[in-house]
Amino acid sequence: MDYRESIQQLRGTVYYNRRLIRVNQDIEVLRHQMTGLARSGPVLSPQQAKSPLPLPHYQHDPNASPVALIEAVEAKEKEARMLAGLIQECGWIENLDQQDREALIELTLLHEPMVKVAEKYGYSRPGMYKHLEAALRDI
Repeated sequence: MDYRESIQQLRGTVYYNRRLIRVNQDIEVLRHQMTGLARSGPVLSPQQAKSPLPLPHYQHDPNASPVALIEAVEAKEKEARMLAGLIQECGWIENLDQQDREALIELTLLHEPMVKVAEKYGYSRPGMYKHLEAALRDI
């Protein structure tokens, strides 16, 4: 695995985690709406309420149709499974040594300065890059 590809994948994992949290929150809101406590159906005018004709069906409006709520939950759950799969692809980081893993996380996720991280682990700045590239190449 190339160093740049692995760094991009690691940064993408941060985005996927944030997106997965948002999707799970959306699923929770939709499930709450499905209980009927937060659900508001279509508002009928007095003429529509008196009409003997059947009312129109709102199949794709999540506020008006329980079927649409079920479809919306299924779509969000599918998106959550896809995001979880993308996060699992970054499992290669578990194969690194503890010191290399910590250095890589400090550099890419915590955005620590390279000089500070290199000094912390006893490397020069170019030496840190070479060491991490070699560690990622060995995976």
